[in-house]
Amino acid sequence: VELFQRMVNLGISPDVYSYNTLMKALGDAHKPIAAEQTFFELQERKDVSPDVVSYNTLIKAYGDAGDWISALDLYRDMRDYHPDVPADSFTYNQLLHLFDYAGQSDSALEIAEDMKKADISPDAFTLSILAASKTFENAVIAKALGINETGFEFKTLHEAAMDIMSQRQLGDISIQEPQILFNALISATKRDWQTALELLNTMASYSVQPDAVTFDAVINVYVRAGQWLKARQMLRKMQTMG
Repeated sequence: VELFQRMVNLGISPDVYSYNTLMKALGDAHKPIAAEQTFFELQERKDVSPDVVSYNTLIKAYGDAGDWISALDLYRDMRDYHPDVPADSFTYNQLLHLFDYAGQSDSALEIAEDMKKADISPDAFTLSILAASKTFENAVIAKALGINETGFEFKTLHEAAMDIMSQRQLGDISIQEPQILFNALISATKRDWQTALELLNTMASYSVQPDAVTFDAVINVYVRAGQWLKARQMLRKMQTMG
């Protein structure tokens, strides 16, 4: 934030990358309103405009704050008034993930239908999110996406996810926020706590930091498996890490 302001003070005009970096920093700091103000400032510029990363970054900031309404409004603004900035797979996956946790089945279906209309194929992220869904029926979303429900089998999801992570290690910068993928996979293990723990270790091997949702997913798996002691231990670990 200080560096961004220093650029402005020196008369250096920030580009879209600078704005996106600032919005991400504000979102990570749990300051969605400040991220929103930065986005609006970018929109008002005549020489530079928000790109899909700008929208995705603010959507994530809203999502991290639990503000699914603002996330949906921003997406609809992007879809209806800015056709020159089409949503990508990360946009759709992020929104599906958010609406699942918010219990918004109708909004999730809207996103799934838009994803199909945009001819964007569901990837391992999409399948994992649907497989781990807590609120909406997989059959409905799968129909909207035009995919087979057998794709929700954990083995298939895991193989696809590891392929994605391998691509990321090879430098595929299109793979953003891998925590979403691992969080959904952990939830998809249902009550197989050994596999959930292996996935947590796999995250470390890929240098992916677990977040609050990760620990929540692992704790839920422990609870479903009746592993109360392990659930309490994981909760204490989560509290220790802040």
